[in-house]
Amino acid sequence: MASASVRRGWLAFGALVVWICRLAVVLALVGAWTALELRAVRQRTVADFSNAGTVARGAIDTLLAHVGRVGGAIDAADLATPDRIALTAHLLRLDPLVSPARGLFLYDAAGRFLAATEPLSPAGGEVADRFWFQNTLAQPGLRTPLVSPPTTDPVTDARGFLLTRAIADTAGRAAGVVGTLLRPQAMRALLVPTILTRPGTILLTRADGVSPVFRVVRPAGPASPRQKLFEHAIHRLLHIVGWSPVVQVSLPLAGGLMWQARLDFVSGMTAQERNDLLWHSGLLALGAVILAFLIRLPAPRREASAALGGGTPALAPELDVEWIWEIDQRGLLVGVAGNAPESLVAAVGADFLAMAEGDGRAAVLRNALVKREAIADLDLALTLPSSAGGARRRFRLNGRPVAETGGMWGSAREILSEPEARRGSTRRMPDPVLRMSG
Repeated sequence: MASASVRRGWLAFGALVVWICRLAVVLALVGAWTALELRAVRQRTVADFSNAGTVARGAIDTLLAHVGRVGGAIDAADLATPDRIALTAHLLRLDPLVSPARGLFLYDAAGRFLAATEPLSPAGGEVADRFWFQNTLAQPGLRTPLVSPPTTDPVTDARGFLLTRAIADTAGRAAGVVGTLLRPQAMRALLVPTILTRPGTILLTRADGVSPVFRVVRPAGPASPRQKLFEHAIHRLLHIVGWSPVVQVSLPLAGGLMWQARLDFVSGMTAQERNDLLWHSGLLALGAVILAFLIRLPAPRREASAALGGGTPALAPELDVEWIWEIDQRGLLVGVAGNAPESLVAAVGADFLAMAEGDGRAAVLRNALVKREAIADLDLALTLPSSAGGARRRFRLNGRPVAETGGMWGSAREILSEPEARRGSTRRMPDPVLRMSG
């Protein structure tokens, strides 16, 4: 009774392990598929921001090129003997080129005001000590248009970004500076084109990618509790696989600038992408559950005498639980496993064939070992070693050759009672299936 209880406990534990393994397989499949879907979402996010950056780069580069053309259209000789009316009229003709920036202004190399398309405010005047003015005159070749950090317009005193270019004389010396003001709303429209629909942070930095010039945040919409739970679960999954949810896209611009986008692509997923991910993962999980849990392998069962004999219990042998045996090419017992008799467990290394001496069917086992043939349902009486001189017990053996050692291994069940023992055969043994007692 105790051994049967132990066996039932081990069987229950084995069944639990099998179910845990099946659950792990389901989770692994769903996790792997979800990771592939997230990778595709990440790639689409990067592509969306790269396209937006390309559009922004084209717009900013075009605007800076127009500022450069304005600087090239001003004669440096006119700055030496300035005619303010003529210079103002010239700037008014050039002003449409710099749209969406507004207003042009012109200063000489000493920082003195010369002309502008907008009225000069009381705060306007000399700019020799301004950073943007000094930086423009310090550019090699004096032909590169620059974008200043947020500052005030020297003419109108309005806040924004100054787009400036130096004007060189025939000797290559700085003769003055021409510039225009780009207001924050216009800069935002350039940096964040309308094709961008995902939330994120857009940065305009210097070429080093560190020094910020302007920052635009596209906030995500309000998230429902379900969406927050979804994003938390995806973030946990990404942490497990070692992926970062943060995506960064960088594109160089003219004028020593850099366009950058930084975002959490999980929070930036569209509603359609979230629904597709949940739907596909759910279908995969359902299919995996069906395969892992509903398609069951044949369960181990106790073979009753009526099932084996096909007749009544009184005419069929009663068999005890099964155990495993192995012998080498000389017939010596290599080992046993399972519910084998204790005397056999202690007799590893003994002559297994000698234990069958006196049973006429022992020759079947001996010949099968020599010829490397399988045996099936061979009823054999074995004299088991014991302190009392040995007890003779009958077993039903199935076995097949072991190619590596020249021996044989198989299963055995003790025949507790049998009116008429059946003679074994040497027909081919099917692939072994371990049958455990229920």
